[in-house]
Amino acid sequence: MTSLPAPDPEQALARYEAALPSKDLEIIEPLIDADACFVFSEGTCFDREAIKGAMQRTFATIEEDIFQMNDIRWIHRSTKTALCTFMFTWSSKSGGLSFSGKGRGL
Repeated sequence: MTSLPAPDPEQALARYEAALPSKDLEIIEPLIDADACFVFSEGTCFDREAIKGAMQRTFATIEEDIFQMNDIRWIHRSTKTALCTFMFTWSSKSGGLSFSGKGRGL
């Protein structure tokens, strides 16, 4: 799959955040660049396939999840790359138990 072009990084990030609740990797995967780097609790993934695998494992274990990003600050923007930091909150259920947390993303 190829990444869908977005007019600017803000719109690309908004599309990604809006797609996450679907847990549908057919929708989410095209929004992730082939050379993306994602940091998860269990480690860092350096390409789309590794990111997809981490998401599949996460989506298989959580229910009724909510993930929200806020305080987004853009560090770098160019025609080919963009980098931001953000705060996030999450809540979900797994095995009938409720969990929640917060953190910072890059």
